[in-house]
Amino acid sequence: TLLVAPPSPPKPRVPFDLVGQALAAAAVTLLVGGLIEGGHRGWGGAPLAALVAGLVLALAFVLFERRAAHPAMPLSVFRRRPAWSAVVVGSALNFTYYGLIFVLGLYMLRALHWTPGKAGLAFLPLTATFIVSNLLSGSLVGRFGARAVTSGGVLVAACGYALTARLGQGSSLAEMLPGFALIPGGMGLAIPALTSGLLAGVDRHDAGAASGVLNACRQVGGAAGVAIFGALAGAGIVSGLKASAMIAAAMLVAAAGVLLAPARKA
Repeated sequence: TLLVAPPSPPKPRVPFDLVGQALAAAAVTLLVGGLIEGGHRGWGGAPLAALVAGLVLALAFVLFERRAAHPAMPLSVFRRRPAWSAVVVGSALNFTYYGLIFVLGLYMLRALHWTPGKAGLAFLPLTATFIVSNLLSGSLVGRFGARAVTSGGVLVAACGYALTARLGQGSSLAEMLPGFALIPGGMGLAIPALTSGLLAGVDRHDAGAASGVLNACRQVGGAAGVAIFGALAGAGIVSGLKASAMIAAAMLVAAAGVLLAPARKA
């Protein structure tokens, strides 16, 4: 990095937004904790209280940041389409992927009665496809643009989820492999392109805040997916897997629609 990165001029010191950071951290902690606990304890009592408190603190964070002289998250950045669409799509990608991977693990153990070792080995194709598609993403962005590659990757993953919805009580690994190839293949194309499009669509001095918000929202999305899809699986592992996969496919089709919808003219 020292040899390749260009030197940057010194920047004036900006006061640390302690209140904003504290509100954001507390809101995310309560929201994620409420989602995780609600998935296996039910959505009343403490989980519901945590979710409500998290939403209140999230609203307080937004209101505070609008008035802060030096906000941790400049809200003006997210009035731009590349920024807010990246957050929406990135959250949907993590929600669907981590939620369904969690349910698939339960499905292999409880419905197919596989050993943990066999289930772990079954996930290896996902890693291999992820690596290949990640390597291809950059060159495809250079040729077709970030928006096209992101939306294409999202739709490829949606097809993988639709195939996964066909799995049943006695499905084999061979029946899983098409979905296992398409889901990470699409994800691996979409995520680098999504980040590239976000950074290209905001001012350089806002890039750090924008990418930080994207990563935070993706992590919250992943936790929400595990909690919600896990709750569906708790009612019945095979039916829960089918419902989760269908929801995931529909969410990603909608996410692709967000990316492909024509921009409104000013």
